Amino acid sequence: MLVSKEKLSNNHSTNCMWDGYKTILFISLLIMQAVFSMAVNAQPEFAEEYQIKAGYLRHLGKFIQWPSDVFPSDDAPLVLCLLGDSPFSNDVVTALNNKRVRQRQLQVVQMQTISQRSVQCHILFVSRSEEGRLAAILDWVDSRPILTVSDINNFAQRKGMIEMSIEEQKIALIIYLPAIKSSNFIVNSQLLSLSTIIKDSE
Repeated sequence: MLVSKEKLSNNHSTNCMWDGYKTILFISLLIMQAVFSMAVNAQPEFAEEYQIKAGYLRHLGKFIQWPSDVFPSDDAPLVLCLLGDSPFSNDVVTALNNKRVRQRQLQVVQMQTISQRSVQCHILFVSRSEEGRLAAILDWVDSRPILTVSDINNFAQRKGMIEMSIEEQKIALIIYLPAIKSSNFIVNSQLLSLSTIIKDSE
């Protein structure tokens, strides 16, 4: 079978572009880790800590692929919902709103309770104020294409998808893989390699 040089060239170009994009993602993740590590080592104020975590939430969207039918169009916004008593200042939320995540604009929504409106969320950050209701929240999210993220202690062990933990003065991501898989997410392998993976609940 003969393949034209033009087709080979196009395939090579596409592969190079994808390899380059993966490299950029990997470098971005390393920079995120370094920045958060420096901030934690410097013992930041509460507001500064959550300013950095807000950036982390934004960049996580670059390493997660949602099911193809989640977004109604190629330029539909990526909706980040902050559930409960938000630790993020108004300035941080304003700065985060409308930032670009790949080809999408980030839309930040603050909510106190889970409701029918919550199905519009793509990322759900669960504040520490909701720890007492965590089981009910995760039951509601179960198998929906909503990425759950929190810094509640043992969030991943309690079947939350991604926990932002601080270990030895560094940020550590803990991923509960069964919840990720049940919602049909695809996680970039480089993010997985830099995270602690829980395969079964403990």
